[in-house]
Amino acid sequence: MQIKACWKPSAEIQQKAYLFIPGKVYLMPGELEQSWAEFRRAWNDLAEDQYVQKPYCYRRRRYGRVLFDRESGRLTPRPHTTFVQSKMMNPLYGGVQREFEAIRDEGIRNPCLCRLISSDLERLVSFSESNSNWLVGIHQIRIEGLCGKLVAPAPEGVHRDGSHFIGMHLIHRTNIRGGISTIHSDDGAVLATIELRDTLDTILLDDMQVMHSVGVVEPLDNTQKAIRDMLILTYDPEDI
Repeated sequence: MQIKACWKPSAEIQQKAYLFIPGKVYLMPGELEQSWAEFRRAWNDLAEDQYVQKPYCYRRRRYGRVLFDRESGRLTPRPHTTFVQSKMMNPLYGGVQREFEAIRDEGIRNPCLCRLISSDLERLVSFSESNSNWLVGIHQIRIEGLCGKLVAPAPEGVHRDGSHFIGMHLIHRTNIRGGISTIHSDDGAVLATIELRDTLDTILLDDMQVMHSVGVVEPLDNTQKAIRDMLILTYDPEDI
């Protein structure tokens, strides 16, 4: 028996397959101020991404998965596993079982994460029924600018992540030039270029309809540390 899906892409996403949401729309309310500060500090405790080309390890990250129950608003952690993409989706890392350190429990439990996931889905998806569970991939990523060098936040170039939908949230940036996000059609044509500059500036996209890339970054001032912290959330329905 075929199960009828209880969701479809939102009207805005159906129209052009991507959205830019200014950070002020996502900013956390006062009662979550302390939780938000704790959530941001988690990016100071990321492990080296061993898959970035040596000798320059400029990317740090952690990875996790949760099941989001939209009806109750509850996040349930899923067992930690390797992160794998197909070669078709990711020409550089496709087919590689990448092992990243797990996101810490306090990060999964932080109410700011649940709020961001819920807010993303409200903009990405239209629901005809209330009960819909979503498997959410969570990627905490820090790019560190290197003195006198251009570094690529996404060295795989134009690619897909391999999910239904993606939310890209800027957590923090300092002393960084570049990092322009570009949205591409299937034939490679550029549909939009977007610079995430302010806290929680966000790109939402339909990963099945468009591809994306991120331009190189470099320090504005080579005497100071350059940082670009991103939270990447991937969304796949459990009910399909």
